[in-house]
Amino acid sequence: MPKNHNPHDKFIRKILSKRKSAIQYIKKFAPEYIVQNLDLRSIKISPNSYVDEKLEEYISDLNYICNWKSKGKKSPKVRISFLLEHKSYLPKYPHLQLLRYLLQAWEQDMEEKRSLTLTIPIILYHGKKKWKQRKFEENFDLPDEQLKQYIPNFEYLLTDLSKFTDEEILGIGANFLTNTLLTLKHSWNEEYILNNTHKIFRHSDIYMTTEEGRLYLHVLQIYIFQIIKFDEKRLNLYQENIPKYLKEIVMSTYDMLIQKGMEKGMEEGMEKGVTKIIRGIIETQPSLTNEQIAQMTKQTVASIKKIRASINQK
Repeated sequence: MPKNHNPHDKFIRKILSKRKSAIQYIKKFAPEYIVQNLDLRSIKISPNSYVDEKLEEYISDLNYICNWKSKGKKSPKVRISFLLEHKSYLPKYPHLQLLRYLLQAWEQDMEEKRSLTLTIPIILYHGKKKWKQRKFEENFDLPDEQLKQYIPNFEYLLTDLSKFTDEEILGIGANFLTNTLLTLKHSWNEEYILNNTHKIFRHSDIYMTTEEGRLYLHVLQIYIFQIIKFDEKRLNLYQENIPKYLKEIVMSTYDMLIQKGMEKGMEEGMEKGVTKIIRGIIETQPSLTNEQIAQMTKQTVASIKKIRASINQK
């Protein structure tokens, strides 16, 4: 799967890749009959992804394999696919994205010579507008009801965070999923996060007692710094609102990101500087070959060709 640099994606994957958080999510948001029939003791994360280049703009996935309780000797396996919507607007035809996704999964089943695995897609949506879930057949203008039999018929589970109150999310309890979903829900509202740190960091006193909890708070803080534009005034207000015991984590995270940003800026500046030099050599000494310029500048021949091509296109 192509890499996705969406900060929301990175954040939720960090949490849902934890087996405990995935189980808590399923227990909270999946229908009761699914929760009762999944053997959650058997659930294991899968390294596979079924998002191709066309889908990566819209979703990313995280997959688990779990046994379905059965009276027979062998329990059938079920694939649980967490799908995170990247876009803040609602997709017009989500079933088309899901069809493509399911096909990718089943084709991989075939390539790996195993039976087709039932897949339960769980879409996690945190946009501003409420998602109206509808059947795929409702998108068609059918002249006859009997024609429905020729339309693929499948469902998906939807977690639309805009439909849950803060209290309902906080009611999940003292675990990382609570803070993650609440922060995701309000990720489009900077002022909410700045002024409701008592909710965002609920249970953080408990998390501070373990290494895993402190690491989670660090991850949560990185995400907040990525989605909010902090100036000195906002940072001071933010520090005033958070519990005192979190200030060290906040500032150490802030300093780390500033340092990384400076290093990245320096690297990008150096790359731009080298490119500018190479462009100057090509333009003033067009008789030099790509190999000669590459040797002079300690760059690859491929990079020289690319710069020369960009000049010729003008």
